Amino acid sequence: MNNQILRARQLAAYLAAATLTACGGSSDGPTVPSLTQYAGLWKSPCMTLNNRQSAQTWLDVRANSTTDTRLNGMRISVAFTNPGCTGDGSSQRGYFVDGTSSGGTRSTPSGEANMVMLQFNASNPNDEPAPDDYGDLMLIQDGRLYLGDRNQISPDGYPADLDLSTPWTR
Repeated sequence: MNNQILRARQLAAYLAAATLTACGGSSDGPTVPSLTQYAGLWKSPCMTLNNRQSAQTWLDVRANSTTDTRLNGMRISVAFTNPGCTGDGSSQRGYFVDGTSSGGTRSTPSGEANMVMLQFNASNPNDEPAPDDYGDLMLIQDGRLYLGDRNQISPDGYPADLDLSTPWTR
């Protein structure tokens, strides 16, 4: 009987070690996805408003202030006096954006995306009211940036999926 108890304990120890190995077994914690990959000027698709005007949103993530866990920049709405979002924008409004990695990713039907909490600074250059802070998903795929679908919010406040209909380009 002692042999059976010893084998049972050895089996339990083996299973516990295998479980820890499968879970990573490390006390380092989860890897934080780097936010430096988002540095640069990202532009949403051009929206033609009528035959003479168009609009676009720009997300200018500053390379010198963006780190693995934080991003800084501006979100700017730009209006153009032509239908193709070309030339200098005739009117602009924007606000400062700070982003903090939640330290994780979300598996979505559209891909594995970084979870980022975005904070908007109300003291912006044009004194426009800033939107409320919210959690968003960010994914770069084939050189395009995709953000979360704000129409599908999970109970944790982050989108459940990405909006693949709005590719942002550099």
